[in-house]
Amino acid sequence: MQPTRLDIRKQARIAGLSLAFWLAMVGVFSTAAYIDGVRHGLTRDLLQVVAAYAAGFAPWLILTAVVFIVARRHARTEPTALGVCLHALAMLLVSYIVIGVFVVTVHWIQVRVYGSSTFGQVGVVAWLWDTLVFGIVYMTGRSFGHNDLRIAEMLSRLQLEKDHAMARAEIAGLEANELRHRFSSHFLQNAFANVLGMLRARDYDAAGNAIMLLSSILRDVTSGESGQNLVAVADEVAFVEKYIEFQRIRFPSAVIGIHVGDDVKEFGIPHHFLQPLVENAFKHGMRTNGELVVDVNIKAVDGRVVVNVANTVPGKATGDADTGEGLALTELRLKRSFGRDYDVKRSSANGRYVFAASFPARPLQ
Repeated sequence: MQPTRLDIRKQARIAGLSLAFWLAMVGVFSTAAYIDGVRHGLTRDLLQVVAAYAAGFAPWLILTAVVFIVARRHARTEPTALGVCLHALAMLLVSYIVIGVFVVTVHWIQVRVYGSSTFGQVGVVAWLWDTLVFGIVYMTGRSFGHNDLRIAEMLSRLQLEKDHAMARAEIAGLEANELRHRFSSHFLQNAFANVLGMLRARDYDAAGNAIMLLSSILRDVTSGESGQNLVAVADEVAFVEKYIEFQRIRFPSAVIGIHVGDDVKEFGIPHHFLQPLVENAFKHGMRTNGELVVDVNIKAVDGRVVVNVANTVPGKATGDADTGEGLALTELRLKRSFGRDYDVKRSSANGRYVFAASFPARPLQ
């Protein structure tokens, strides 16, 4: 796999920092050594002093980058205090071995070529300086590793908040379109056309009842209660019965049966859960001769509420044409109310389309 441009830049940046750190060490130590020599009356060439320290710190050209990277990665694993100590000691031992091999190798080469070596008097102080340098590089790497963890946590939190915001926006968008889906202009036009027909026929009582029924439906839809997650099954059934009664103004031959078990009426059900399912039946289940049969069954089974909505379908239609906002909103309400603890199934056979859902039976307080 080819390294990305970002990886190459990161590696180049670490290499540059290693070089800068090495130059800083050589500059500081050689300058201090030269000034100390002048104070004690020792005359030494500054370039020779710089060359000696450059050779002495040469292993750190590589070790700086290696120790920094390893310490940074180890810090990201969030080890225990004992783990940090053991890791630091192991890295220090490896650094000592690398420096020792370097010193022995350069000493041998210098003796063979020049007859003497600049590493002939390497003592405890030099190893202490290497230990100090190791500590600085190692702790710097760990500091960067901790910063990486904090940045990763912050980005994760921001991504989670973004996901939540997108989910809330999706819910808000679907709910904002809910009125348009349930009570589309087509539905309202037909409703008002039916009322107008009653008025023209001077059936004022029927027209008045239809207007009052439509007013009650719209009041339930636009009331603040629509923000509730759960309502009693009995209340939800009462609302959908109003909707069915109004639809019968246009489809008087429709046969709608609602069967609700007595033991399930006080359990919670997502608000306005049934209406999109019944509307789906009117929209896709009506036969050309105006016949429609819809059966709504709600019962409690093994601690769960089971809802089945079945309707006839015309000809060879499958009855599952509506896979848009209406049924999407229905499932979204189940998810919002019960998380993942719900089940939805759709099936079509023998001229009937069946929507089945189950969710936990929760009594409302």
